[in-house]
Amino acid sequence: MPRLGENDTNTYAYEINYNNINLILKVWKTDKPLIIVTHGWIAKYNDQGVYSIKNAYAVKYPDGYNIITLGWITYYQTFLNVASKCKEVGLALSHFLIKLVSLRIIIPSNIHMIGHNLGAHVLGVCGKNFYKLTKHKISRITGLNPTGPMTINTSITSIYLGKTLQKDDATFVDLIHTAKIDKFPMTTGHVEFYPNGGYNPQKGCEDINYEIYLTNGKKNDEITKSVAILFCSDAKSYEYYVESINNESAFISTLSKSYQHFENLENSERTTNHMGHHVNTKKGGTFYLMTNPMSPYSMDSIEAYKEKEREFRYTL
Repeated sequence: MPRLGENDTNTYAYEINYNNINLILKVWKTDKPLIIVTHGWIAKYNDQGVYSIKNAYAVKYPDGYNIITLGWITYYQTFLNVASKCKEVGLALSHFLIKLVSLRIIIPSNIHMIGHNLGAHVLGVCGKNFYKLTKHKISRITGLNPTGPMTINTSITSIYLGKTLQKDDATFVDLIHTAKIDKFPMTTGHVEFYPNGGYNPQKGCEDINYEIYLTNGKKNDEITKSVAILFCSDAKSYEYYVESINNESAFISTLSKSYQHFENLENSERTTNHMGHHVNTKKGGTFYLMTNPMSPYSMDSIEAYKEKEREFRYTL
């Protein structure tokens, strides 16, 4: 259920439903935009997971936003089970937002929703239904690795059919791909970012300690090193986003036909954008960038990356 949060030292853990939705009025920042953050499969309900986005906003802009975190998984479930719930949760969220709009405390053009892997598709369903019922679009939806950390198969395809996040689900949809699956049912955005080509493994994940993914500190035979690397790449999407909140010049990205064209500097126009919070909504298309393996992840340019590569080879 939605939980209203404010900042790292003053967080309101109100569980909101249709019977107590007026609780929001007690802590609502008048005339401030709304940000909704939600998790994906295998949610982390602590500040180390996707909800670190909430804290980053609250610390950087303590009076700038109303922030709601949406938790919709209460225990470990399989990827397919969680995927099958996306539509139900998205529809419920759309009605929740319609209620907020009816209370006249927010308008659709001031709503930004951020979802990690399966959570991005929850928000897609929400955006679709919100528009269907109100004829107004939510301002922005950000999908963080909307593919999710799972190999595609026909069962997943049937579950996702007609439910993936699309660019028509909001006025502006931006996507950050960090563990992209080529045959995943099509997800589209007005602008799409592919750090390190968008594929697994992301930089810094190759030598990940898989023990950090053990369940409740116990050995989980399903968690192999390759799976841990995949989870690491999936998590990079929200780690990059957190860094983008704190640095408005971070993650300069270049419009390009492909990652290979980008690496070879074969981009005559050199159109750039910033991945993350400070994205330029007027610059659409497919953008590529490289990152550092550790925080700070942002590089100034591909030229900076190539210089680091030369330095690395020189020291070998």
